[in-house]
Amino acid sequence: MDHRRAIISYLEREGLALIPTGSGDDYRVVDPSRRAFLHGEPVFTLPADLLSEYLVEMSERYRDQPDPLGEALSLTRIHAMEYLTTDHGDGLNATMALGFRRTTRGDVEFFVEQDIPSAEFVEPSADLEWRA
Repeated sequence: MDHRRAIISYLEREGLALIPTGSGDDYRVVDPSRRAFLHGEPVFTLPADLLSEYLVEMSERYRDQPDPLGEALSLTRIHAMEYLTTDHGDGLNATMALGFRRTTRGDVEFFVEQDIPSAEFVEPSADLEWRA
């Protein structure tokens, strides 16, 4: 099974487009329906070998499921979609990059880089009234 294709297809069904950058396993994430990203188009790094290794390792947690690898893939797709579609304010998403990479210890990790704007505290107006 091509796990990359499964993730890309899932995100496309959710309304996102993944466009190869021409640089290795990197894809630009675009929401064709609107301006969706606060910092420009995020880059999703999807190396097939690292993704497969990550899913096999993650599937160990789901050995009690009928399809542990399928369960790991399903959760990974959902996590990617959530990181790319969460509203961080003004209808925009603050994700800049995500994907799979090898750590200094040699493990594979799913990483996410975001620059979420801090919420500014606004003093409530004096005429604010709460009613139950």
